[in-house]
Amino acid sequence: MTIKTLKTAFLLTMFAFFSSQASFAQEKTEKATDEIVNSSAVDKKGNKLEMSFNNTKNTVTLKFKGKTIELKGQTPASGIWYKNDRYELRGKGENIDLTKNGKTIFVSKPKE
Repeated sequence: MTIKTLKTAFLLTMFAFFSSQASFAQEKTEKATDEIVNSSAVDKKGNKLEMSFNNTKNTVTLKFKGKTIELKGQTPASGIWYKNDRYELRGKGENIDLTKNGKTIFVSKPKE
């Protein structure tokens, strides 16, 4: 092989290597982006429950009465169901219920 052929083969190999590395980095960045959906509900007393659903991680972060609560997704028959060791969030459509240690602390008010 000539030096020119070796140089060309080396350059093509390096080009292929760096092209695949750039593609891998882009794919890794795209997978790191979480799909977040924000929502809120109000009960009859005017208490607001803010919900931030991370559909990528199957979690929800709640803000209720000054507290931030993290819950992990469960498998419901229908609707939504998230829980941790103290809190449980269930819902279907616009109906949302939040319980703490088995006691209901929030029931959404139907929108008028």
